[in-house]
Amino acid sequence: MSLGQKVLAEGPHEWRGLQVGAVALVFSDAGAGLYPLTRHRDKLTVPFGGEYRMIDFALSNCLNSGLRRIRVFVRARSLELDRHLQMGWKVLSGELGDFLEVVSAGDDSGGDAYGAGAALLSCARPAAADDAEAICVLIGDQICRVDYGELLASHSKRDADLTVACLGKAGPRAPFGTVEVDDDGRLRGVASAHPPRDGAAGKARAPMGAYVFASRALERLADEFAHRDGLDLFKDVIPAVARRGRAFAWTPVDPSGGEVEPYWCDVRTIDAYYQASADLVGDSPALDLHDAAWPMRTYREQRPPTKIVSGSAPGEAERSLIGAGCLIRGARVEGSVLFPRVRVNDGSLVSDSVLMNGVTIGEGAVVRRAVMDEGASVAPGDTIGVDPDRDRRRFTVSPGGVVVVPRGPRAC
Repeated sequence: MSLGQKVLAEGPHEWRGLQVGAVALVFSDAGAGLYPLTRHRDKLTVPFGGEYRMIDFALSNCLNSGLRRIRVFVRARSLELDRHLQMGWKVLSGELGDFLEVVSAGDDSGGDAYGAGAALLSCARPAAADDAEAICVLIGDQICRVDYGELLASHSKRDADLTVACLGKAGPRAPFGTVEVDDDGRLRGVASAHPPRDGAAGKARAPMGAYVFASRALERLADEFAHRDGLDLFKDVIPAVARRGRAFAWTPVDPSGGEVEPYWCDVRTIDAYYQASADLVGDSPALDLHDAAWPMRTYREQRPPTKIVSGSAPGEAERSLIGAGCLIRGARVEGSVLFPRVRVNDGSLVSDSVLMNGVTIGEGAVVRRAVMDEGASVAPGDTIGVDPDRDRRRFTVSPGGVVVVPRGPRAC
């Protein structure tokens, strides 16, 4: 039975978990917009959400959607990424036909920042060998919750050559440009770096960085572009497939139920990363990490519970996410995300900040609107996020005023 026949016969919900006709490819750029967080790590391993790495959100969406054959493309191999995938994602079994492979795309593999253009076409024939009728391309810059099984079902039912996952309408959140669609969802104008034309805004959509290509369409394109260098996914590959075949837009709903738009956030800059982190600590966050209906996986070390005790004053943590193994002694934490093994010492204040693994805040220190990388420390009585001029002399400060303290060990 073909992929399309499975969808038509069994329906999208029964079909979830049977994505044997599809392979997912995950791409990421070099992460310049998140510097200095990407100074010593691959962008996909940047910590997010108190426990996770950015790659975990793309992979968890795949797993929850029944996509269990995945290739992650990187510019250069990373020991940190390899170790995280090996230790945290053993749930994928080669004996069952699953795979999770890391592939080096190389610095000269394409014309776009992701190296996705040429790399995607190079996968056309391997996809045929994998018996994959569809290739799901995912840009790993996003923190999102999307059911790719529904995306693949829509693609198959329409017998499409290309399906683009889009937000309900174009707006300021359009990092991949816009597409124009007709009343039936067919693409009429394909991704552009510019706003939609006058009069077209009502039919403009913003791509979400998730695309499904029919393998047959990519095989044809691979022959056509066989001797062309510097292919760009957004300028070359997507428009070419759309011009020559059946191309549609698909707008998702939240996979946990209801008709609301699913959570999606592009985090290619420090300010976007900070805002996405701040959104997690609200009373009703759009991305609920405690939602058992759409669980997020990661690798977790063995750690003790978090401990909050009194010192010269009561230890307090309010409106915050606190990872395992943290110690808050006589200090106050508010509106913040603390990763595991953070120590906040007596008399200090941490407000509206992100503290990654192993950060230490000295006694009487104050940290506001900061992102502190792994192992960094603040000396007793020091301040961050209080004196902007002093912060700029010592650290990177984003356009939005977020102070980024680089990876430790060091004393501020």
